[in-house]
Amino acid sequence: FTVPQIYSQDSVIDSLKIIYRSTISDTSKVDVLNKISKAYAISNLDSSALYALKGLKLSKTINYLTGQGDSYKNLAIVNYYTTEYDSSLTYAINSYKIFNQIGNKKKIALSNNLLGLIYDRQNKFELSVNHYKKALSFAEKSNDYQLKSIVLNNIGASYSNQDDHKTALGYYMKALDLSKLHGNSQTNATAYYNIGFIYDKLLNNTKALEYYQKALLLNRKIEDDYRTSITLSRIGLIYTRQEKFQDGIKYITESLDIAKKIGAIENIAESSMILGRTYHKMNDYNKALEYYLQAIDMIKDSGDSLYLSAAYTNISFTFIELKEFEKALSFLKKSESIYLENNAKTQLSECYYDLSELYDKMENYTEANNYKSKYINLSDSLNLAKTSVEIHELETKYQVKEKDSKIAQQDKKIARQKQSNMIIAFFALIFLLVATSLYFISRRRKKRNLELLNRLENLLKDIDEKEKKVGEYKIESKENIISKDEQTLKKLETFVIENINTQNLVISDLSRHLHISDRQLRSFMQRTISLTPISFIREIRLQSAYEFLKNKKYSTVSEVCYNIGIDSPAYFSRKFKERFGINPKDLLNE
Repeated sequence: FTVPQIYSQDSVIDSLKIIYRSTISDTSKVDVLNKISKAYAISNLDSSALYALKGLKLSKTINYLTGQGDSYKNLAIVNYYTTEYDSSLTYAINSYKIFNQIGNKKKIALSNNLLGLIYDRQNKFELSVNHYKKALSFAEKSNDYQLKSIVLNNIGASYSNQDDHKTALGYYMKALDLSKLHGNSQTNATAYYNIGFIYDKLLNNTKALEYYQKALLLNRKIEDDYRTSITLSRIGLIYTRQEKFQDGIKYITESLDIAKKIGAIENIAESSMILGRTYHKMNDYNKALEYYLQAIDMIKDSGDSLYLSAAYTNISFTFIELKEFEKALSFLKKSESIYLENNAKTQLSECYYDLSELYDKMENYTEANNYKSKYINLSDSLNLAKTSVEIHELETKYQVKEKDSKIAQQDKKIARQKQSNMIIAFFALIFLLVATSLYFISRRRKKRNLELLNRLENLLKDIDEKEKKVGEYKIESKENIISKDEQTLKKLETFVIENINTQNLVISDLSRHLHISDRQLRSFMQRTISLTPISFIREIRLQSAYEFLKNKKYSTVSEVCYNIGIDSPAYFSRKFKERFGINPKDLLNE
């Protein structure tokens, strides 16, 4: 998403404070207080809120509506960044009402844009897009093309958050065309970044880097340190994903240095987290811990509890690699508490799975089974809810089809009735006018009635056939779903086999291959084959090993281990025997 450029510049703030002290007019003082609040909004949220409250108090005293609206808007932004979205929404609505009252089109557009951002963070996407479109309308009325471009970017971000990448990309391209037309470097840079972000999500690294680099060039040119920091971190993340670790570290470290310089808490946290994950992948676990702990300090200041729990989980994985299981457990338990407190069921399900795996490593099988049961029960509950929605959608489609069929039947019935009435009227007229020709008329009437009966019989056959097709609709739809599931599983199996010798093949590799989240992957596999992704990978590794051993493809068990991505022959032998009831060495020697 995009937010107006509101990071701190010490020189700007100092200048504004000097202006405030020399200002005589109360309305001017309110305006300066709100400008100071806006300047503090990223680096020092407490100071931003303090100046906004001062501005609000003074503007109410002198009944300065524009000042009140600006103060409410700044308070909404502060609460937005501290993830207090309900409070942010209250302030934003107050701001909107005031600007609507005074009829300032540009400020009405800005208020609607802010409401869209808040609803977007609350996952109320319909409300979000509705307010963005209102903002777009008022931006057009005020001829503010820069604001219009910002709003187009935000609409794109809302669709991106819903994983509708095609629609998102369309809005980003519109924003880019508009900003190019009016020559605004900042909105150009934002659009380039957002387009890069979509390609990043689609794992098109080449396109993502192309647009990120364009955004970076413009952000450096206009000295936008805040967005320069964000863009550098995304470029670094791509290089890390490509295992070009040194390039990744170079970009992310520069991002972190800039974020520290401007006091951008969220950027410091994000860059520190990425560096932690990078060093983890490089097996430099102590360095990873250093950056994870740095990220936690920043996240605690921001108040984003769910992001904090993600950091705790990352630290726990690092301690697991260091075989410090008790420390890993303490951090995973912290994550569990946060997810329970926030009723974050999807993340809680994943946490239960991680705890189950950790207790298994600690050989505490009672707790391992306990958390495995919790994971299965919660996953089943989440899958049931999802399945209920899918069934409802399927039934709705069926009901619409059935309704259309009934309407068609009713139309045909009415048509038959009209035709019958016309025939009766026709023969009545003939009877009155030509009574003497009754015999001939009777014969004609019998013939026509026979034709009508034949036509009616044919019509009813058509209706029966259509009703039969409607009845088959559900079955065909379900067969299509089953077929799609099978295709997806085959796609996953092929991917794992192609990467069978990769030791660090993990859940995220599979989910990225399908362009879905880790959570969606776990849910899909639980629903279709009742296996976790890790168990699925292990099963394919073991099946491949069985074939290698049976066909004597390799001369030693260690070679087989290496070629199926398992680095511990002892672990492999234990799992192989559990799965097939035979020692791999015995199978090789048969």
